[in-house]
Amino acid sequence: SQVPSAMAAAAAASPHAQQQQPPPSSTGWGLEPGLGCSLETLRGYLSFCLNHCTDYCIPQEVGAKLQEDFVQRRQKDPTHCTADWFHRQLTLARLLCQSHGEKKLSLERWHQLQHMEALANQPGAVIITPPTAAA
Repeated sequence: SQVPSAMAAAAAASPHAQQQQPPPSSTGWGLEPGLGCSLETLRGYLSFCLNHCTDYCIPQEVGAKLQEDFVQRRQKDPTHCTADWFHRQLTLARLLCQSHGEKKLSLERWHQLQHMEALANQPGAVIITPPTAAA
């Protein structure tokens, strides 16, 4: 998926990407709820999670539910619900779990991600996209 790789590339120069131990949660990075943070700090944190937080799993019963959801969504909207879309959802779910200091994906976190995606897709939602490289 291009979103995680773009974030990782953008955060490569971040001093946070060089740390060796993951924080217990996003609050260890100055990402306090409601206080905001710099885009560089957020990118550094996400890059760190993508590259260093490898102790993560999707329990079998949760994985079965995710596959079932994917099949149902794909039947309703095969153009939007592609394998790449599902991969992106799984990556975002992992990052969401890790931002809460969790090592396993739960149905609660999966539903939270789906709710966040629904909010982001509402008219008027502000979406920050990574800058494109000048040709």
